[in-house]
Amino acid sequence: MKKLIGALIIATIALAILIPVALAQTNYYVDVGAGDDGNNGGAGDPWKTITHAANTVPAGTSGAPNTINVAAGTYSGSETFAIIFNNPYVELNGAGTSTTIIDGNSTDTIIDIQATGIRIQDFTIRSGTTAISASEGGFAIVDNTFSGSPAFDVVKAISWVMYEESTSDQTIEDTLIDGNNFNVSCDGIYIDVVLSGTNSSANVTIGDVDIINNVYQAGPGPQPDTREGIDLDDFSVAYLDGGILSVGTFSISNNEFYGGQHAIEFYYPYFDEMYDATVNVGNMIINGNTLLNQTNSSAMYIDYYDCDYWYGTSTGTLGDLIITNNTVTGTNTWGIEVNDIGYWTELYDDVSLTVGDTIIEGNNIDVDEIGITVRLYEYGYLYDNSQVTAGDLIISNGTIVAGGTGIYIYLYDFGYEMYGNSTYTVGDMYIENNSIDSQKEGIHFYYTDVANYMDNDSSLYMGDCFIRNNKQILSDSYGIYIEYCGRDVGRYNDDNAYAELPSYTITGNTFDTEDDGIYFYTYSNPDDTYGNSVVDYGGFFIDSNTFNSGTYTMDNGVYLAYDDFCDGCYDSSGAVIQDMTITNNQFTGLTGDAINVYLDELGYEFDDDGFVDFGDINVSDNTVNGALSGVSMEYNKIYASYDAETIMGKLDILGNEFSNLSGAGVYLHYDIEASDTSSVTVGRALVQGSTLNGSGSNNAIYVDVNKYNDPGATANFGGVVIDGNLIDNWTNGIYLNDGNGISIVGNTIQNNVDGVNIANACNSHILGNEILNNGTAAAPSGLHVDDYGSGNVAHFNSIVGNNMFGIFSGSQTVNAELNWWGDTSGPDDPSG
Repeated sequence: MKKLIGALIIATIALAILIPVALAQTNYYVDVGAGDDGNNGGAGDPWKTITHAANTVPAGTSGAPNTINVAAGTYSGSETFAIIFNNPYVELNGAGTSTTIIDGNSTDTIIDIQATGIRIQDFTIRSGTTAISASEGGFAIVDNTFSGSPAFDVVKAISWVMYEESTSDQTIEDTLIDGNNFNVSCDGIYIDVVLSGTNSSANVTIGDVDIINNVYQAGPGPQPDTREGIDLDDFSVAYLDGGILSVGTFSISNNEFYGGQHAIEFYYPYFDEMYDATVNVGNMIINGNTLLNQTNSSAMYIDYYDCDYWYGTSTGTLGDLIITNNTVTGTNTWGIEVNDIGYWTELYDDVSLTVGDTIIEGNNIDVDEIGITVRLYEYGYLYDNSQVTAGDLIISNGTIVAGGTGIYIYLYDFGYEMYGNSTYTVGDMYIENNSIDSQKEGIHFYYTDVANYMDNDSSLYMGDCFIRNNKQILSDSYGIYIEYCGRDVGRYNDDNAYAELPSYTITGNTFDTEDDGIYFYTYSNPDDTYGNSVVDYGGFFIDSNTFNSGTYTMDNGVYLAYDDFCDGCYDSSGAVIQDMTITNNQFTGLTGDAINVYLDELGYEFDDDGFVDFGDINVSDNTVNGALSGVSMEYNKIYASYDAETIMGKLDILGNEFSNLSGAGVYLHYDIEASDTSSVTVGRALVQGSTLNGSGSNNAIYVDVNKYNDPGATANFGGVVIDGNLIDNWTNGIYLNDGNGISIVGNTIQNNVDGVNIANACNSHILGNEILNNGTAAAPSGLHVDDYGSGNVAHFNSIVGNNMFGIFSGSQTVNAELNWWGDTSGPDDPSG
């Protein structure tokens, strides 16, 4: 017995000596020419097939993987496909892509990764439906070439597909796809990852995903319009109850994409059904890529992370979306399309979500369609005390050549269906230091279903918009087009709901456009609001821009239109418009107006005690050389009804220089009306310190004021003051078509056909002006009063050198005492 036991011990020791020699190795070897799968896989005793090595090499550890070193050769007929890696932390290294080839011989899957920590490097992998399939993350695929024999036979080079449901913690380690060359007929990289915590308190951790330094060449495969360089179909986690979700940085950087439908497509990544969960997500970075000649749709299409159906005390933090320094060139394609920034919907209870910035910077785009598209899309349904805070949108330092719109910002279902004390706060928008050459709008903002169906103390706060220092906005259409879709911006709000829309700062830009340089239009907004709800529509600061007809012949420089504004405000609800400032701009060679503010039906339809509060307007220190009109202010109806109130601030037109105009220098038209028991208050208009050089036609300053109120209503107007201007060489220096109590003070009015022409205005005050050298033989007057003007006063003026009369009046007399006369025939007015 002792001998038997001794023999067993000796045999056990011998076995222990033999077996660990193989298993303790960290390096194993495969050689298709010199190897044999019966060998031990050592450097001098290699295996023949990668299949055997993958089945045999044991698991390594994180940081200390086991490595399979594969000699040069073609690995095909002796292999059993798919080659499966199900032991974690194993590396497969080839001798180089030019010499180490895995040929799948038209198999379905060539390599199948079923464990974490697998690394595949330095191979040419060809001829299979899927070259590498991964059902686990945490792999590295580095410096390989994917091609066919003949070329372009591989349908998917890399396919990472995971569908896992677990009540236990789930972890995906860092994933790397680096330095590969893809010559494939369909997707280069396909990702479809969906994890579920099945309503458990499981923690889910996903590491960084880096797709870097790869080259993708789309070949002429059987489905040429479905080829994607990178196709992210899903990257999603759902159903956590009290768990923690942590997602690292997703980076696509320094890749080259040639051909295909999309070079990069992210479609519908989401984090849904969170109950008292904590979500932390890193940045999404797309940097330094080259995208050339994609065949259809968008070269780059990005859906940012969606967050739907969150409950309880769930909190989330999403990182920045960073798209920088990419080059996009192609025909029949859009450039960069960012879709669904803000699809954060069905948030309940005390949910809180914070989202980083969207940064699109330093990109070089030359495409036949839209250059950059950003869809800001918050589908709505924020309830209870839920809160969303989103960062800034920045589009800067880009060069954009586009057959369509240069930059298109689409806000859809934004601040939509909000209830309770829910709050949605959005950062500022910056479009800065770009060069835009587009065949449609240079920059187009389109708002629809924004601030709609808000209720129960809900609030939307949108940051301001800054469009600054863009080197050129060259457009065969509008330069900047801001469109608030009719009846869809501020609609059906109730019960103390509040929405604050952007104010626009537009400074330091250069415009050369076929249509208007800056065009803003809103129609029938807000619509049917109730119960103390308020929408603040922001204002404008337009400063130090250049509007110049060059490549194109520009229509209007700045056109701001509010049409049928406040289309139904009830129960103390209303709208606010902040101040407008238009200063220090230069306008040259326009066919339309340099500056046109058009108000048609401001306070369109009220009930009860609704309101509109419109701020001040300042137009100052602008230079206009060549246009229809310098400044056209058309207040076609400032209106109120029932017990409503419309308030409009003052108008200042100061220190401007106008020349070479075919229309009016300054055109002022007011139509003010208050009915029922309502109140309308309009601040005074001041035209001061401007130089208006005409070309012998039209009116330097045209004023038309009509005011009406029902017996129980109040209509107040602060009047018009024309002060200290130089007016030279017009048909009419100042033409008062209608109005009451207009003041013309301290102006120099010279070399016009009529210096001052009063048609139907009454009680005008013409004081301290120099009215010089006006009149012709056909229409001879310094001051011309038609038959319908009454109560006008002309005092302390210097009326000199006018041909033939200083004052010419019809049946109405003018109080013209205490003036200095020096005209050819003296005053014609009997009181002169």
